Amino acid sequence: SSYYYYNIVAVSATSGGSVSLSGVANATNIEASSASESSDYYYHSVAVATTSGGSSSYYYYNIVAVSATSGGSVSLSGVASTTNIESSSDSKSSYYYYNIVAVSATSGGSVSLSGVASTTNIESSSDSKSSYYYYNIVAVSATSGGSVSLSGVANATNIEASSASESSDYYYHSVAVATTSGGSVRVFGVANATNIEASSASALSDYYHIVAVAATSGGSVSLSGVANATNIEASSAS
Repeated sequence: SSYYYYNIVAVSATSGGSVSLSGVANATNIEASSASESSDYYYHSVAVATTSGGSSSYYYYNIVAVSATSGGSVSLSGVASTTNIESSSDSKSSYYYYNIVAVSATSGGSVSLSGVASTTNIESSSDSKSSYYYYNIVAVSATSGGSVSLSGVANATNIEASSASESSDYYYHSVAVATTSGGSVRVFGVANATNIEASSASALSDYYHIVAVAATSGGSVSLSGVANATNIEASSAS
């Protein structure tokens, strides 16, 4: 449960570098921040915890659940400031999906996540985004033995991996994705229950226009060159 997180740490990538995490256990948060952050920033930081012990902290509502596939690992690269990552067990209940994370790509860079299993939230947003925005999330499930990857994301991007058992009302939780200037957004390896929405940074949070997309057996869904206000949802043919 959320009271578990007590080991707080500040992580800053060197100029032009990146932050990478692999082989994480349950309940792990990592946050990258700029070196200019003041000392009180540690209240807005990240919990890194082993599977034993824990105590309360009020801050942990901007976090994300990440689970490595069996025998695999979780890796994040190209992150800048305001980045939280948490690895947790699949036993987390559905309410946990409100715990998400802010991820910003470095200038001219991109954010990439691989090896994720169920219950994964990732959000890319500008530092100026208000906290209410973090309720707009999306369900993404990797195909069996596969992975979910997103690249070329800009501000205001939410991605969540979840099991196919999510109920249909879950599709109201969508995600804002904005391409970089002259760039594109691409997601592949997705299975059931996948929402993707491209919109301008100024778009309202109530994205209701969505579409069902189902990959053929053993196939994948790919989107590139999207413009503003685009929703894509992968679902089973049934």
